[in-house]
Amino acid sequence: MAATLTLAQVRAKVRAHIDEPVEAYWTDSELNGLISDSELELWTKITELRVDYFLSPTGFDLTLIPGTYRYTAAANGIPTDIWRIVAIQTITPGYQDLTWAPGNPTTREWVDGLRSDVVLYNPYRMYYALRAIDTIDVSPLPQNNVTAQVDYIQQPTPMVNDTDTFLLPDAFMDFVHYNAAALALMKGPVGDSVGWAAKAADAQKRILTLLDTPRSDQGPDTVIGFSENAAY
Repeated sequence: MAATLTLAQVRAKVRAHIDEPVEAYWTDSELNGLISDSELELWTKITELRVDYFLSPTGFDLTLIPGTYRYTAAANGIPTDIWRIVAIQTITPGYQDLTWAPGNPTTREWVDGLRSDVVLYNPYRMYYALRAIDTIDVSPLPQNNVTAQVDYIQQPTPMVNDTDTFLLPDAFMDFVHYNAAALALMKGPVGDSVGWAAKAADAQKRILTLLDTPRSDQGPDTVIGFSENAAY
């Protein structure tokens, strides 16, 4: 379940922690940055532990175009929220034997695959590299129109407007505002960051422990410590 807390509400919690209820030393924009940093830190920890946790519910289709090695959001509809590609599976009939693997664009094999004087029809394996959050390169150069299903982990939601909400569950947001407060106090002229840093560390430990706990017998999607009827 995505969080119902808004950016403004989380920022108000941070301001309460640092004893600055209105803008003074810290602007709202600066605190928003610390909140985003804290969200990203927890996001990274969770995805390292549970690759499925922020998996896009729909994924997307990538259609190879003969002679084209780069695919972007603007030209090919690549999503703009890719954090990490988990798997790619060919779905075009007659090409299901075509497999996909992460590739390194600096290797000789990758570079040779992009040479115009080397033509590979229906290669056994296609290599891919995520070049930016919305750009995918492939090698060797495609010779046929082939479509593949791409499963990926979503990146954290950019926090810009006060009404924006997070993809993190409400139950996880304590870490975000505790950690953001600790970061602010570490950099500010006054205040003790140690207490809030300790609270953030405790909150993170509880979250990661719960996510790493073996599933109960109530069902494969039940996480110990949270309501069995809630989707987190």
